Amino acid sequence: TKDLARHAMMPVTMTADEAKFFCLLPSQRYQYFKLVDAKSNLSPRAGDAWYKLESQELPNAEPPTFADMGAGEWVSESVEAVVRACLSKEPTKRPANARELVERYETALDHEQVVKQQAYSERRACRGRN
Repeated sequence: TKDLARHAMMPVTMTADEAKFFCLLPSQRYQYFKLVDAKSNLSPRAGDAWYKLESQELPNAEPPTFADMGAGEWVSESVEAVVRACLSKEPTKRPANARELVERYETALDHEQVVKQQAYSERRACRGRN
């Protein structure tokens, strides 16, 4: 089949000669690119426009809690803490491997059981006083 593109552009990095012309270090030339016609049947170019690649820091919002998602009553705080640790931006706060993840999860479930047992004991004690 024939090429169906009416207009196609291709990014091209700066050559060593172009970098010299603009007084750039050879290592800096890869930060710059121009868009060139990828089709040979287009009219001649008017001039090159150079673009510089630059890093931009994108702030990431904290992930929503289970309560925010409507699942707060199904997921305990201790289990949510394990999930949030897995999503942490700091690698040192995340589980290092699957074994550590399982250990943290089991600890969270054990904590959840203790909390439930304490609540049950408190309810029984209140009923006994009444």
